[in-house]
Amino acid sequence: DKPLIFYPLSTLMLMGINDIIIVTNKDDQNQFLKLLGDGTKFGVSIKFVIQKEVNGLADAFLTCEKYAKDQNTAVILGDNIFYGHDLVKQLVSAQKNMNGATLFAYPVNDPQRYGVIEFEKTFIVKRIIEKPQLTDSKYATTGLYLYDEKAFQYIKNLSPSDRGELELTDLNNIYLKEKDLKVEILGRGMTW
Repeated sequence: DKPLIFYPLSTLMLMGINDIIIVTNKDDQNQFLKLLGDGTKFGVSIKFVIQKEVNGLADAFLTCEKYAKDQNTAVILGDNIFYGHDLVKQLVSAQKNMNGATLFAYPVNDPQRYGVIEFEKTFIVKRIIEKPQLTDSKYATTGLYLYDEKAFQYIKNLSPSDRGELELTDLNNIYLKEKDLKVEILGRGMTW
């Protein structure tokens, strides 16, 4: 019922985030600018950054460093829709208790399509795997991530994956190794 980009923007706005950077390619930037402008009409500030080559989500995030340096940040993919009872309450709570990184997980039937969080029996994160062929976990990382100011430095130390991209999964695993990763499970009554 509205352009897809409005859904992730609404999620950020419901979290109280009003400084927004949209990472896009050069060809699509003008369409987003025409639709959204500088964000004033929505009560937010929107800036645009060009990702010159498709080198992964962590690389796209890194293009925002000069605007977000030394601040906590939220990353949301432009094609994600979140909806549900108490969703805003859960998102705002996670943001207010921000330290390290926070991921949002959702149970799916086809985990091989996503970054997957494998847990130990007590829901302690064991590892995060990007698009695993085999896994016992059904918990996908959704397209919403919260990071503290260390994220950009961690990304700079990443190596490209087998796909030739800088992966958010690798960034998340650094936070896991540092024991600085939290996972919020989006449960019943939520849709992603």
